[in-house]
Amino acid sequence: MRDPLRHTRRYTVLLCALISWLATPGYEATAAERVTTRDIIVQATRAEEEAKFESQQKTIITKAEIEKKQAKSVEDIVFNETGVTRTVDSMGRVGVSIRGAEPRHTLILVDGKPVMGDLAKYSGAGDELQRLGTENVDHIEIVQGAASAKYGADAIGGVINVITNKPSKKSGLRFNLEGRREKGDGDISPYSNYFLRADSGQVGKFRFDVYGSKQDIMPVYASRARKNSFLASDEDHGFLKNSLRFYGTNSNVGVFGIYDIDKNRSVSVRADRYKENLERYVKRSNSYVEPQVHYKRDLDRNNMNLTYKAKSGKSNWQAELTYARVKENDITLTSDYGNSTYEGKNTLNYVDNVDHRQWSFDVSADTQINDKHLLSYGAGYANEEGEGSRLKNAPHTYVRNIDPWDYDKSLAVKRGIPSSTVYRHSFAKNSAGVEQWDKEKEWYNGDKNDPATLPQFTYEEYLQYLDPDSGQDPAAVMGLVDGPVTEKTLQKRNPEAYERYKQFARTLLENNREFIEDYHNNKEGRRDEHGNYYPALYDAYLPSFYYGAVPSFDSTKLKLNGAYFKEEYNKRINQVTMGQAKIKKQHFYLQDMWQLHKDTILMPALRLDHSELFGSNMTFNLGMTHNVKGNTHRRFKANIGTSYTEPGMGELYYNWEMYGPNIVNATIGGGEARLGWYWVGNPRLQPEKAVNFDLSLEGESKNTYSKVTLFHNRIKDYMSIYNTGYLMDFYPQYDESTLYGASKFSHAPDLIYSFRNIGRAEITGVEWELKQTLSKHWKARFGYTYLHAVNKSDADMPRQLLDKPQHKIDIGIDYSDEKSGWSGSLWGDYYIHMLDSNSLSGGGNYMVSYIDPNNPDRSVIRYNFNNRRTSDMYERKTFGIWNLMIQKKINKDSLVYFGINNLFGHRDDDRAFSGRVFRFGANLKIGSDANTKEGAAVSTDRVMSPVLLLDFLNRPFDTEKETGVEVIGDYRGRWDSHLGSDRPAARVTATSYIDDEAAKNLADKKEHGFEGRLRLGVDARIGKYTNVTVLGSAAGQPGVDSAHETEGSKGLNHQRLEKADVTHNVGKWDFSAGRLTEPMGVTGYWFGKEYDGARAVWTGKHSQVRIGFGDFSHSTGITDSAYTHAIYTDFLRVPTVDEFLGTTLDTDGSKKELIVDNAADTVNFYQQLKVLRDREQALAKRVEDAKTKAEELTNDIWTKENLEGAPESVLQPLREELARTQASIPVLQSEYETQLEPLRREQFNVVRRMQEIVVKAYGSDAAKKTVSVRMPEIPVTYTYHERYYDEDDGQWYDEEHTFTQKLAPGVTGMDQKDPLFEVPLADTSVLQDNGKTYFDNWYDKNSEAIKKAYENRAREIAKIAFGDNPYTMHIADTALDDLKSRIYQQNSVDLPDSGTSGQINVKTSAYYPTLLADYFNGLTRLLEQTDGYSRLPREALGKYTGNVIPSRGVVLQRDYIPPVDRAAFLQVRRTVGNRFGLAAWYLRSVGGDSYTFRTAAGMRTEEREFSHLANVVGIGAKYQLGRNASVSFDYGQNRTDFGRYMNGHTRYDHTAGSADFVIQGRNNGGTPHFWALRFDIGRADTDVPGSWNAFADYKYFQHGSFFGGTGAEGVPDRYLDGIRSFTVGAGYVPAKNFLVEAFYTFDAKGINKRDTLYGPENFKLGNYTRIQATYKF
Repeated sequence: MRDPLRHTRRYTVLLCALISWLATPGYEATAAERVTTRDIIVQATRAEEEAKFESQQKTIITKAEIEKKQAKSVEDIVFNETGVTRTVDSMGRVGVSIRGAEPRHTLILVDGKPVMGDLAKYSGAGDELQRLGTENVDHIEIVQGAASAKYGADAIGGVINVITNKPSKKSGLRFNLEGRREKGDGDISPYSNYFLRADSGQVGKFRFDVYGSKQDIMPVYASRARKNSFLASDEDHGFLKNSLRFYGTNSNVGVFGIYDIDKNRSVSVRADRYKENLERYVKRSNSYVEPQVHYKRDLDRNNMNLTYKAKSGKSNWQAELTYARVKENDITLTSDYGNSTYEGKNTLNYVDNVDHRQWSFDVSADTQINDKHLLSYGAGYANEEGEGSRLKNAPHTYVRNIDPWDYDKSLAVKRGIPSSTVYRHSFAKNSAGVEQWDKEKEWYNGDKNDPATLPQFTYEEYLQYLDPDSGQDPAAVMGLVDGPVTEKTLQKRNPEAYERYKQFARTLLENNREFIEDYHNNKEGRRDEHGNYYPALYDAYLPSFYYGAVPSFDSTKLKLNGAYFKEEYNKRINQVTMGQAKIKKQHFYLQDMWQLHKDTILMPALRLDHSELFGSNMTFNLGMTHNVKGNTHRRFKANIGTSYTEPGMGELYYNWEMYGPNIVNATIGGGEARLGWYWVGNPRLQPEKAVNFDLSLEGESKNTYSKVTLFHNRIKDYMSIYNTGYLMDFYPQYDESTLYGASKFSHAPDLIYSFRNIGRAEITGVEWELKQTLSKHWKARFGYTYLHAVNKSDADMPRQLLDKPQHKIDIGIDYSDEKSGWSGSLWGDYYIHMLDSNSLSGGGNYMVSYIDPNNPDRSVIRYNFNNRRTSDMYERKTFGIWNLMIQKKINKDSLVYFGINNLFGHRDDDRAFSGRVFRFGANLKIGSDANTKEGAAVSTDRVMSPVLLLDFLNRPFDTEKETGVEVIGDYRGRWDSHLGSDRPAARVTATSYIDDEAAKNLADKKEHGFEGRLRLGVDARIGKYTNVTVLGSAAGQPGVDSAHETEGSKGLNHQRLEKADVTHNVGKWDFSAGRLTEPMGVTGYWFGKEYDGARAVWTGKHSQVRIGFGDFSHSTGITDSAYTHAIYTDFLRVPTVDEFLGTTLDTDGSKKELIVDNAADTVNFYQQLKVLRDREQALAKRVEDAKTKAEELTNDIWTKENLEGAPESVLQPLREELARTQASIPVLQSEYETQLEPLRREQFNVVRRMQEIVVKAYGSDAAKKTVSVRMPEIPVTYTYHERYYDEDDGQWYDEEHTFTQKLAPGVTGMDQKDPLFEVPLADTSVLQDNGKTYFDNWYDKNSEAIKKAYENRAREIAKIAFGDNPYTMHIADTALDDLKSRIYQQNSVDLPDSGTSGQINVKTSAYYPTLLADYFNGLTRLLEQTDGYSRLPREALGKYTGNVIPSRGVVLQRDYIPPVDRAAFLQVRRTVGNRFGLAAWYLRSVGGDSYTFRTAAGMRTEEREFSHLANVVGIGAKYQLGRNASVSFDYGQNRTDFGRYMNGHTRYDHTAGSADFVIQGRNNGGTPHFWALRFDIGRADTDVPGSWNAFADYKYFQHGSFFGGTGAEGVPDRYLDGIRSFTVGAGYVPAKNFLVEAFYTFDAKGINKRDTLYGPENFKLGNYTRIQATYKF
């Protein structure tokens, strides 16, 4: 009898295999399953097996393949697949192309839901591949070919669907860590990646997992050096390397839970938070004119999903609600001096923010109609909203005012204004409909299309003819118009413009007649309220006054069209236009799996999408899968379908500068710049549509899998970027009509780009993939893709589509030995014949500007555009990238590995390839489903819920302990790492200072270090009811975490008594005294350390009461708070360069003496030198005065004796005085000569002391500088013959001439310094012993070369004088005699008597030995050039001078949370049932803990005294979810004035956009509160090898609510004082008494603001990693 169910069974096998594909858009995958089909047995996952029967080609990247390559992001692995290629745009963003389609044609999903990417779709969502970590991924599906009928818009090329892991039914823990290092990276700490996941296992009907990860995104530094420039600087300003992509850190944390209502229904909830902090530096040349550009990006993304699934009869259905939000903040800074340490050098160029959010609701179902038809259908609604500064052309806009200081605290301050170019431009469409800047509105309040509203004489003409720099004198201003002083008047240079100038003067007179008449009558010539005269106002020159040529005149009083010049422009400074847009979408789909017969399945699908912007769009797909000759291992597949891609909000509404212009070369008088890129959206864009078909044949045998596919994709309404042909010029005044136009290159415009639907593209190709098992241990893989991707209509672009290789080859070989645990993979990808879109040649999109060589009053500006791009303008590339991975299994589920990315170090900056990267890491899996030592996560007698909740009521006295003494102790090794931002911060000004601790806060430097702790003690049970515990420790850190030191290894140099506990038990009461440990709260964060005092604890069956009193100062107090505040006080600061030198600029630009009162000998060096020189001069003057007096007396005696006939009585006293004076001269001369040597030695010592400080502070800069040795001149006699013609006698005569010239070596040629005679400025031995020893040694070593240099110099002079004519040269034999002593004499002894040689560059400087003066001047020049010519106090000098300059002003200090002295507390705990516990506690300080807080208020300091610090009320709860999982919560408040004061903020008097921040005092905040939510899984018990625990938490502690002494191991107290953060952690016990733990804290942000020198700032702390191992004994 025939089986009536045989057809049903036959078809059901295939139908069931395809259910997941039909249940759009994803499914829950399980682990690998063994699948049996006919006579061949293969090992495949469920996803792989189901993909075989789908008509569309789907590649499954399994978990095993991901781990095989240790891919850490989806980007790391998808490009190894056949048909998938990597693209890179000009900003370094990576895109993914499938089968030659554009990156925007690839739809990226996570669990079937589109990722929330950028507002624009054009570049695709490739950045998301880097953000999607793979360690929480089950598998990745790559659907190749048009898939819009199934997935909706954007799937023209294909789909990447990332399927994440679902909560496991078995508890377990996974921990992965990896370090990465690039060749040549000298940082001691590698780039690191961490991943942690913990599963609760099935807890009744519920299971959940928590996970977290952190990934360092490595910089991809440019391999090309910066372009050399004529204006290169030899100063090292700390510019960072050029990076081709953004780099930094990303992290995420999430929780996923599933609740099974019954066997047919379930609800799942998922929440995921992702964060990234990235940056990028760009400086293309070494020109000092070009600044360094610093891009910074902060991105936060939150995803939430709620899903309900059910089965009913023949149907499965699900309803899904999803919400996603991305907030991105980008800023662009430029800096002329890199990471300056002393003052702000940055300019805020751009502020960009994106707020992109979407919520959607989808319902889908599958219904088995009969044994031949499985119907899938569904509908959905999505609401997408976008907001940000990029969407200036959106339907709704508003204006946002910004304060530049909110974005960067290292801005340059120019004329009291922070340097910022952020500006809200107004735009108007030109005749072509392209948005352009409407400067006429902003400058003149006019209409560019109405000439009557525009000035007859424009601002550009004003700059051309009436140089504003000469406008300091009103008479000169008028003279430039038509005065007789100069020939270069406007009237003479351009009579026509002069007439328009006069016409504009009449226009201004008519517009301002009332004001002008009042000014003439009542103000002109009179004084204002400040005592200054009002300048004369000349009616004929009103345009010059209107444009601001007369600074003393208030030009805002002259108006045109009702507004003064640039009135509207000035209002828009530091403003940003924000746009808002919304798109609502609906869809419905229907598809059938129709089994024609046992070997053929048809899959028709139809989908209707509707958008309120683009209307309705219908797509379909018809697919077929046929088993060739009935063999399920030989399949033929065919598909035909349509697909489409909708424009994103960016393409529709963009109006923003993607990147600005940058200087590529600069010379004197001009330069070259690359034009910027300005986006303008096109709201008329339409969706791209495509028709796709493909045919494929695939099959597998026991050891072989192969498939070959032919595909064709035809796309119409192809969206393309195009150059509008217009420039967005924000500096139109720099034009060819004026000399200013020569610097146009430094104010270059942007090219305006937009989007348009312009035509068609066709992509035809072939794919072939082969996988072969070579032997038991070896497998190989080969993939080949051929692409014929052509542009069919865009005449401005090459025929071959860019970034699409004609051939791509993927090769891989794997080795695995299960027995030994070793495995390895080697794989590579070759791109052949690809036009690289980033390699555009021909100099296109550049501009040059320079002074017109034919007219120095004008400029030449030339633009070089590449509007038509042919294939020969792009580089056709062929390259390959190889990677290696070697792994060793520790056990079944854990392994270690080593790998190399880019094995052969292929570099290509156009493709943003990094160099060779070395990787090393470990993957660990622990738990009941892992192969651990004991095979269990925790022992079951310790994790049952009632037992765990009993721990909730822990008693201080263990009643089961036996009498006796036990030695207790442990050793803990801990490694800490803090990832700071290493940001530059202004440290000090003349009237402000940041102390060391506050500076450490603001600098936020990254740190890492190791610390050990050894504890030893005794635990004694004395009798039945008394227990004594004493425990001491020696550690690298103080026992109290009041000031945690991360950096460095610190030995065991801190000893403390950890515990001294005497506890006596009386029934239910436990009485304790000594140093006691008292955890408060449930999560363990608020307090968990020791106090000195007494405690009484009553414990009942379900309740516990704990009462205590004692001194908590031992374990509380926070001295390393991340917060700062300002006081106003006297302080000593480091010196400025002027104060260090003792010189300063005078009003005429020269240097004058600067006297620093009571200066130390480490500053004011010119004064020190001058005092010694004055003493020397005084001694010399005594000799000269005596000689002068003797001469005067001699003359007086002769006059009186010979002319006046004076008697002897008159002459005798004079002769006696003369004799005494003449006798004193040798004595004075001897004194002078005796004291001269020590005075000179001391002068040299002063300069040498100055030199030593400068060299220590600026050694690398000093090493580049030299001082020239001044050589004695010698006479050289030249003889030459001159032939001349005597016209009188008509004869030629030869006449000999001779001349003598003095010369010395030191230069070669005209002015090239000879290195032989250059002395290092940094060599501190030169000035020792006045230079005598150095010159003697130098001469002895180089005597022959020195003598030869004299001869060479003589010949060079002759060459210059005689050319090739004959001559003779004679140097006397004695000319170089005693040269050694003469060199010393000239440089170190003799004083010049004329010229500038030997003088210090200061007015009225005396003459010094030339070596001494040259060193002083050289050191002065060095100091002035370093640190960007900073005139602020120099910390680099201060390290060696000390804080020696008295000042008064604002001092920034770190906040200090004082310890709680004496306090009383009460804790109450109660269990409710077996799973729930409640806790409440109260702690109040009771005296002895007064504290005074000082803060600035204007030009004084206020003091607030607090006598009562703590009045803390807290509650907590813990719920045990099951054997292995729990959730706990704490909340509390500190209800004191101190808490409210600390939770407050500094009050500033500040005008946005200015640099003035006047502190007015401090405002109280609200009552500070704290809360913590924590999930725990498992329990690491040192008595149970193989046990483990993991947790994830979120903490929120307001400033003033926490006093230190946390009981948590994961973070130092600093991370809990006014900080909110996430922490994930895990512990594992590999052997008894040995515990290994790891903690990672991220997204740590200040809840309040902290003070800086430029106002308050929101701040964050770097991610914190702590890894520790503890061994108990």
